[in-house]
Amino acid sequence: MAEDPDLERRLEAMFASARPRPGFDDQLWKQLQAQRPWPRRVLDWLLVPAHLAPALAALVAVAGVGWLATGIHPGSGATTASSGAAPYRTAPGFGVLPALKTSAKSSVNGSGAAFGPAVPVPGVTGAPDLAQEAPSELPVYRFDEPSPSELAATVTALTDRSGLSIKVLAGDPAAGQPPRFQVTGLNVPVGPEGQVAAAQSFLGAHALLPTYTYGVISSPDRVVYNRRFGDPAGSIPEVGLDGRAVGLEVDFSGGSLVAVTGPLELAVANSPYPLRAFSTTPAAATGESQGQAVRLVYVLVVAGGHGYYEPELLVFSSAGFEFQPVIAPQYLSRT
Repeated sequence: MAEDPDLERRLEAMFASARPRPGFDDQLWKQLQAQRPWPRRVLDWLLVPAHLAPALAALVAVAGVGWLATGIHPGSGATTASSGAAPYRTAPGFGVLPALKTSAKSSVNGSGAAFGPAVPVPGVTGAPDLAQEAPSELPVYRFDEPSPSELAATVTALTDRSGLSIKVLAGDPAAGQPPRFQVTGLNVPVGPEGQVAAAQSFLGAHALLPTYTYGVISSPDRVVYNRRFGDPAGSIPEVGLDGRAVGLEVDFSGGSLVAVTGPLELAVANSPYPLRAFSTTPAAATGESQGQAVRLVYVLVVAGGHGYYEPELLVFSSAGFEFQPVIAPQYLSRT
C-alpha cells in the first residue's frame, strides 16, 4: 500500500506528547536499581565490566613494576655465602678450598723437633681455649701449576743463572709437593764453619738462595730453608704432609755437600679467609691439647691446576700428630 505523507504527519502530532522527557531513561534505571536486594547490588559493583578488564590489567602491571623499581636497590647483597660468614658477603677470592686429604694420625715422633727451635705463634699455646689471641682471618696463598713449556724455560733460566746442571721435577699432588728443581752429583767439602755456613756459601755463590722468608733448620745430614708465611716477618712455618718443615733442602754426606732440592719460586696470589673459632676445633674443644705441642702451620694442597698454601693446626702428641682445620667450614671442602 502506498504511503500517505499527510497521514504520517498527523500521527506524529498525535503521539508527540506521549514521548518521555529528557533524562527519563536514566532516572528510571536508578529507581529500578534501588529496588534490587542489597547483596545483588554489591556483587554488581564488584564485577568489572568486560570492556574495562584489559585497561585495569595494564594498570595493575604498571603499578607492580613501579613498586619493584623502588623496592630493589643495586648492591643490596641479596646473595651471601652463609649467614655465619659475616662480614664476608660473598666467598673469598679463591672460593671453597680443596680438601687436605689426610686426617689420620701419623706415627712421626711427637716431640715437634722437626721444626727446630719453637716459633711463638699468637693464639697457639697448647691451652684448650685458643680463642683469646687467635686471629680472625688468615691469608691463603695460591699459585698456578706451570705447563711443560714453562718448566722447560725454568730449567734454562736456572742453569744459566747458577752455572749448574739443573733438573726440574713436576709437582706431586698426592704428596703435597710443588714443582721443584734439583742439583745432584755434588761433592763440596764442608769447612770448619759447619754445614749451615757451607750451605749458605754454596747457595749464594750460585744464586740459589730463596727469596721467600725462611728460617734455617739444621740436622746431621740436612739444612732446610723452611718457608714462613704471615706476620710478623713470616712467623708461620710451612710443613709437609709428614708434619716436617719443608723448603729448600741442602743434603750432606760424608762431610760433603752433595745435593740441593728446592721449590720453584712461582708467582703467588693471596686472599684472606675467615677462621673458625679456635675453641671449636677438636683438640681445643675437648681439652685434648693440654700436654701437647700445638702449632699453626701452612700446608700445600694441590688441586684443579693450582697449589694452595692453607693454614692448619698441627697437633703433636706422644702417639704422633694430626692436622686440624682452622678455616671457617663453609669455605673448606672436607671429606
